[in-house]
Amino acid sequence: GEENSSPVPCLVHRYPDRALFISTNYCSTHCRHCMRKRRWNADVTSKEELYKAAEYIAQTSEIREVLISGGDPLLLPEEKLSEIIEVFSSLDNIEILRIGSRLPVVLPQRFTKDFCQLLAKSKKPIWLATHFNHPQELTAEAAQAIDNLLKQGIPCINQTVLLKGVN
Repeated sequence: GEENSSPVPCLVHRYPDRALFISTNYCSTHCRHCMRKRRWNADVTSKEELYKAAEYIAQTSEIREVLISGGDPLLLPEEKLSEIIEVFSSLDNIEILRIGSRLPVVLPQRFTKDFCQLLAKSKKPIWLATHFNHPQELTAEAAQAIDNLLKQGIPCINQTVLLKGVN
């Protein structure tokens, strides 16, 4: 039902003070609980869609938080990810950016010091929301990835999806 709360393409505004930007259809995993299965074969979000979303958010002063999700935005090329962060963090009404990603679980090597510094350069605070769904996903590599983010001042939260027979 996200389409019913989508004032412009790739943006979901369901709650008064936050909006969800669907940055890409690329994802490292296709989770059975994914709410965006309809987009798995969709095109990647365009620059035009990004700027239309930003324009809507700028004109909607009660929005204070943008969740950048997808797919997985941390799979985007760094140049594209930087642009998305720059666009949303430059909006006056935005106080925080939250990125939804499963990469700390499935590709913890992505979280090098340089990559974490790229995220930390945002004009507004960035939080990372991830999905560790089983204790076996809490590897030493995943812990190092989270530690690298924390060292750059990026708070990390987890949203565990309750899965029958898994956790």
